Amino acid sequence: MLSIFHLLLETSHPTVEPGLQALSNWLWDYLLQDPIPNLPNTDLLDMRSRRHMLDVKRTLLAVQQIWYVASSLLALLVAMQIRNKRLLVKSLYYTSYLGLGVLGIVGVLTSLSFRWSFNYIHQLLFTNQSWVFSLDSALIQLFPIHYFQQFFIYWSLAGGVTFLLLLFIAKLLRERDSSKN
Repeated sequence: MLSIFHLLLETSHPTVEPGLQALSNWLWDYLLQDPIPNLPNTDLLDMRSRRHMLDVKRTLLAVQQIWYVASSLLALLVAMQIRNKRLLVKSLYYTSYLGLGVLGIVGVLTSLSFRWSFNYIHQLLFTNQSWVFSLDSALIQLFPIHYFQQFFIYWSLAGGVTFLLLLFIAKLLRERDSSKN
C-alpha cells in the first residue's frame, strides 16, 4: 500500500511546464528517494519553500513509519488468529467496516468543502504556517489544489477497494468455514 501511495502521488501530478521540470524532478527525488529528512539544498526554491518541503518530508517519513508498524501489527494479528477462523473472520469484518466507515466520513466531510479540509489538515500538520504561499509560488504552480483533490480521490478509491477486498475475503472464509460444518 505504501508504494501505491507513492504511485498515487506521482500519477496525480499534472503535466509540468518546461520551466518547472527541473524543480519537479528534484522535488520528487527529494521527497520519495532521499531517506534523510534534511533541509533541501537547492537554489530552485526560496527558504520558505525549502522549510515547507522539509516539513512535508518529515510528514511522509512519519506516515511511512506508521504504515510499517501498522502492517507489522496486522500481520502479527492475522498470524495469531490463523488457527481461530471465526476470530479472524470477525476481525476482517470489523476492519473492513471500520475502514469503509472512516473513508465514508472523511469523504463526506471533504466533499462538502475540499478547500476547507485541505486548509484544516495543513493547519494540523504544519503548525508553523510554512504551507501558505502566494499564487505565483513555484510550489503552488507544481502542486495546485486540483492535484490534491485528484490525489485524494485516487487514495480514497484505493482504500475503498482494499477494504472491500478484505470484506470479500472475510465472506469467502466464512462461507468456506460454514460449508465444512
